[in-house]
Amino acid sequence: MLDDLQHACRRLVSRPGASALAVAMLALAVGLTTGMFTLLDALVLRPVPFRHPDTLVQLSVGGDHTRRNVVSPAVLRAW
Repeated sequence: MLDDLQHACRRLVSRPGASALAVAMLALAVGLTTGMFTLLDALVLRPVPFRHPDTLVQLSVGGDHTRRNVVSPAVLRAW
């Protein structure tokens, strides 16, 4: 295993451009993965910041075969 490690180090030193590209690609991959997990955690995995999220509703207006439109707060107050 020590011979393999020495060989890998010699290859990295002999080709600095390829080594820098490999390190940059790994850094980019780690950064993108961290960003995607952060986004997924914030949008999907964390609970909704409401006291009783199972009671939230969305009111819409429209028939069975038409496009539904979300009810505005003004129409909701009028109802």
